Amino acid sequence: MKIRSDFVTNSSSSSFILARKGKFTAKQKKAIAEYFEDIIFGEKIIEAKDSPEEVNEVISS
Repeated sequence: MKIRSDFVTNSSSSSFILARKGKFTAKQKKAIAEYFEDIIFGEKIIEAKDSPEEVNEVISS
């Protein structure tokens, strides 16, 4: 996921704009990312650290 703090152009993909005065703190950026992971994207079923066998097991089920 990309978090942008500058100009956002129109595109064909879904976009979210978070506007505020000043910059986001590291804590605020982390909270936003966690919100999207938990609420918008849902439960993680595969992670980068998973082995090929674990990935195949998830895909096959």
